[in-house]
Amino acid sequence: MKNNKKPKRIIKKNKGGEMKKLLFILIFLIPSSVYGEDFTPLLKKYFKENWKIAYAIMKAESGGNPRAIGDKNLKYYSYGLFQINRRWHKFSKASLLNPEFNIKIASEIYKKYGFTQWSTYKNGRYKKFMIKEKKSR
Repeated sequence: MKNNKKPKRIIKKNKGGEMKKLLFILIFLIPSSVYGEDFTPLLKKYFKENWKIAYAIMKAESGGNPRAIGDKNLKYYSYGLFQINRRWHKFSKASLLNPEFNIKIASEIYKKYGFTQWSTYKNGRYKKFMIKEKKSR
C-alpha cells in the first residue's frame, strides 16, 4: 500500500535568520582593520600636522572600527572611530557611525578643546598607538 502523505519536514525553513546573524557579525563586530580601511587621508585632511596623535587616539578609542559603540554602561552611548558621545554632541547615531563625519566632528572638538576631551589622551593609553618615525640612514 502506498503512503500518499508528504514526509514531515525535519529541517525547519530558515527564513534568513542565520544570514542576518552572519551579516551582523561582518558589519558590526569585525574591526575595520580586517576590511583594510585606511583613515590616514581623512585624518591628514581634518587634523593637519596633528594627524598622528589623532590616529593614536582613534585607535585607542575604537580600535579603528568605524562602527564601534561604547559607553554602553552610560545613558548616552559613544559612537564611531573617536567614540563621540551623543550626550554632548547631538548628532544621529548613523551620522556618528560615518567615518568621515566622525573624524570631521572629532577635529572640530579638537580645535575647540584640544585632545583632552578623550580619556585615552588624558590617561596616556593613546601612546602605544603612536606611529613611529622611520630613521633615515
